[in-house]
Amino acid sequence: MVSKYRVGNSRAAKLRPEQVLKMRELYEQGMTQRELGEIYDMSVNQVGRIVRNESWKAYKHTLTDQQLEHDAVVNALPIDQQAIAESAAKLAARLAEPPAPAEPQPALTPEQYAENMRRLAEIARRRKTEDDSQTEETRTDDSFSSSDDSNPSD
Repeated sequence: MVSKYRVGNSRAAKLRPEQVLKMRELYEQGMTQRELGEIYDMSVNQVGRIVRNESWKAYKHTLTDQQLEHDAVVNALPIDQQAIAESAAKLAARLAEPPAPAEPQPALTPEQYAENMRRLAEIARRRKTEDDSQTEETRTDDSFSSSDDSNPSD
């Protein structure tokens, strides 16, 4: 009798090959085996065997079509060592320059601070007075219009 758990039997597997590759990628990025086990509903031991390539050996990291295309383009390009050196020198010079200092704000004397507070208080008083007068005008207008509507003498 042939065991259903023989090597390469993907029909009995809990994972698909894409999930195995994604699991290995997440592990390389720093995710723990416990977290991966919770995500994929597997034991920590089985996750460990997968990320160590002890199981799913046939599905080692494979490159996608985009990665293969990228590698082909990058490897086909001539490398201009002089341009790289010039670019690195420019970058190093920019990083070596100290940042432009922010313009310091002059410290206020206590008298200046008190004057600023008086001005702000005066502005607040004026705004409150304006708001109160506008509210009073609205109330007055409403009372006239409501009394006109209820006046049966018209």
